[in-house]
Amino acid sequence: MSQLQGNEVLSSDWMDVERRIDEVLLDTMENNRVNVIAVTSQPGAETTSSMLSHIWQRAKGGKAPAGLVYMVSSDTEAVLVSRLLRENESLADVDIGEGIVRLDTPIMILSFYDYVRELKKLNWDSNRTIVVDVNWYATVADEIALGHLISWATSLKEQAASGTEGHVAIILLMSAFESKRTIEAFTKHLGKVIRLECTKVQSPSVDMEIMKDGWQAKVEGILDTLYQQGRRVVLATDAWANWEGLKSDRFRDSIDSIPNSSSSRPEKRAAELSILEKSPVVVVDPELPYSARIENLGLVLSDGVARKRRLLVPDIMQVVVKDRDLLWYEMMRHQSWASKSARLETSTPAHIRFLSPIGEDELRKRGEPAENLGPAWNGDFMFMVLASIHSWPDRHVNQMPMRSPANHYLFVEAMRRLLVLGCIKESTKLEWTYECTDLGESIMGRYWDQNALECDFQVAFLLARISLKRQESTQVLRVLVRIAALVRLGLGKFYWIEGHIDVDMLRRCCPPLVRDRANAGTVWIGLSLFLLWEERDMCGSGGEEGYWSHEGFCVDCESARSVRSTVKQLEGEFGLNPVQPENWTAHPLTEQQLLSVDRDMMWAWLHRVASFPAQGNPSGVEKATDCVSWADLRVNLKNEVIQAGPIRQYCHKVTEGRGAFFAFYLSLFEDAKGQLRASQMTWLPPEAFQEVPEKSGLQWPDAVEKTV
Repeated sequence: MSQLQGNEVLSSDWMDVERRIDEVLLDTMENNRVNVIAVTSQPGAETTSSMLSHIWQRAKGGKAPAGLVYMVSSDTEAVLVSRLLRENESLADVDIGEGIVRLDTPIMILSFYDYVRELKKLNWDSNRTIVVDVNWYATVADEIALGHLISWATSLKEQAASGTEGHVAIILLMSAFESKRTIEAFTKHLGKVIRLECTKVQSPSVDMEIMKDGWQAKVEGILDTLYQQGRRVVLATDAWANWEGLKSDRFRDSIDSIPNSSSSRPEKRAAELSILEKSPVVVVDPELPYSARIENLGLVLSDGVARKRRLLVPDIMQVVVKDRDLLWYEMMRHQSWASKSARLETSTPAHIRFLSPIGEDELRKRGEPAENLGPAWNGDFMFMVLASIHSWPDRHVNQMPMRSPANHYLFVEAMRRLLVLGCIKESTKLEWTYECTDLGESIMGRYWDQNALECDFQVAFLLARISLKRQESTQVLRVLVRIAALVRLGLGKFYWIEGHIDVDMLRRCCPPLVRDRANAGTVWIGLSLFLLWEERDMCGSGGEEGYWSHEGFCVDCESARSVRSTVKQLEGEFGLNPVQPENWTAHPLTEQQLLSVDRDMMWAWLHRVASFPAQGNPSGVEKATDCVSWADLRVNLKNEVIQAGPIRQYCHKVTEGRGAFFAFYLSLFEDAKGQLRASQMTWLPPEAFQEVPEKSGLQWPDAVEKTV
């Protein structure tokens, strides 16, 4: 066994930090200042409750600003912190926020997302301390919230310089390493940042036990022992479903995951809180930004890998799905589930085990801390750049009051993409600055709506286009809504090939509505199978079955029911009345209507299009080319429903490319050899691209090619 550094007894370090914070808070009150403090501590150091309690006691004595705000990255964490504070005897009679923004309570706990969403409603005075939990995995909400906080504090500092009374202290809490981007941003706009380091805090000792080869087969036995004891388990991994030793339905029925897949943010928060309170086995995403106390915890297991992460590769300007080895401080975050829960037990909780196949020596070799791990500068980078322009229009990026981009090149490339897509336009107020178009406003309005469905940028873009389609037929709108719902869920979850398929089978899979796109690939076949399932379910044929097989395909019925729920929500949003499937799917869309759908998909996935050569490969494994980077992509057409033969014949007749064609991909991943493999292909007819030069002023595919 080995023990990660940091589980040491209480030293004077934290008391020294607390004393220095007291001095700064007093200076804030006596000298009419805006002060900023950055405190760096070890992961899992549960000092927040004592710090907030201490600051509140100082505030009651007039030695700190009167109001207290604590900002965190997660809605669920906001509620957890609120509950933890209520356990503090010194705060028993204090009105503490519920983690949900309503009234300006004396102590307000809120997430970055809620801060941005409620910004216009918050009327904060200039007499408060704001404690900020800086997240390793930066989200769009994190970045934008910190920018607005800096902007607010800057305006107060300017007012204080002119004699207006104001007392504001901002305390930035960081764990494991100091965030350089955060320090630089606050220093740039607010001046000196007082930097403190605390490495020794009280934390019960929890050893790391190193698991040997074949450990997956032993997990079931370990869980069974804990199950008999009434103890609970935290699995900090996204691979548990593949473990050989975890086949028992009893355990699978006891396992719940965080983040939860509920559609709205309030539902998601409620579900996650229930899981933390009750679930026998709690599976947490390896990149979950917090840890929490779990009653009756017996085991925490982490396998040291974050799988299938959506990581942006700047060289090709594409988001690629790949595995990532966790860094040492991320493993310490996992360990902190055990150390925090140990406080609920005894002072020496050796019976709470922390298991991992990765030893401390290997962890230390895994590289230095990084500030580009979060979704803001990876899978959500298009949202990130659009949100920046939406928040601070008519400003150059270096004048926006936010942290600098994790990569300046990708910021510029994303702005070019947003221009081509029609999400932003050049500002008339200042040269080389931009503002949102109606389309961009619609995307961001959906993004900050807590009741809207969470989805990736392409689906959000598609939904925004739907909302602006004033003259479109209801049949086309219903098709687009179902496409958005299916892609949001993941077509790979909804259906898969389970046998031989051919062109005739594909046509039989397609209702008359879209039969003319039977050869076009993943999205159209997924749509067709859903329409057939929807009609079958309406007739009562499906019951509560788990799977439905049809013409060489297998449909996951639970996923289909989830899609149906999403469709119902979206149709209500767009004013589409419910209708029986057979009343509209039996009549074919016209070629112009089909082309309208093609164009909407083209624009949504414009920067995820691959070019296929005129001649195919007899093996079925073709080398396509990514139109953004001109990188080689491997596509195994034997595993795809797109029919390259008929498509090449059509394109040979109507284009000069002798059969070359374009298709967009929904998945791009890196295999074990480092090769890029694209999958879930959908053909885009050449006629669809005629809109690109009309709308963007650039020829296809020059419009999407990266600049460097």
